Formats: sequence, C-alpha cells, structure tokens
Amino acid sequence: MKGNKIGKNWNPEIRNYIKQTLGHVLEDLDVSNVKGIVDYVIVAAESFDSLEVYEKTVHEYLVACGVTPFRIAEKLTGRAELIYDQIKD
Repeated sequence: MKGNKIGKNWNPEIRNYIKQTLGHVLEDLDVSNVKGIVDYVIVAAESFDSLEVYEKTVHEYLVACGVTPFRIAEKLTGRAELIYDQIKD
C-alpha cells in the first residue's frame, strides 16, 4: 500500500526489542559496525512502502556488510552444538 511505511507505526517497545535482538544476533556473528547495521535496518523499515523492496534492499545491505548464509551457518552451528552439549550433561 503506497504511503504505508513498514515500520512507521511501531510501538517503541517493539522497535527496541527488534534493535536489541538484531544487535545480539549480529554480535554473535562477529559482524563489525553492529549499531550502524541495526540503525540502517530500522530506518529502512520506516522508509520503504513495499515489503518486497525493503527485504531486497536490506538483504543486499546485510550481504555487503558480511552477513552471509555461510557466516550464519558457521557461527550458529557452533552455538547449537554448545547448547546441545549443555543440555546433554
């Protein structure tokens, strides 16, 4: 819908939760400039009219920042194994 920004009417608590959660995930991935990436994602959500355009643009930005499927798999696999080992014991 034209003029209806994706994140325009976010409750401040939701915005903060998204910022914190995304920030923690990016930190776990050892990505540099976490704050800049999080800010970009939030501002983009408040700027784009189309979810499709938003997702494509943010995806390209994240890849350019080093957030790739390989990096995600590499970092989160180790995390999953650690959690498994903690539960197992």
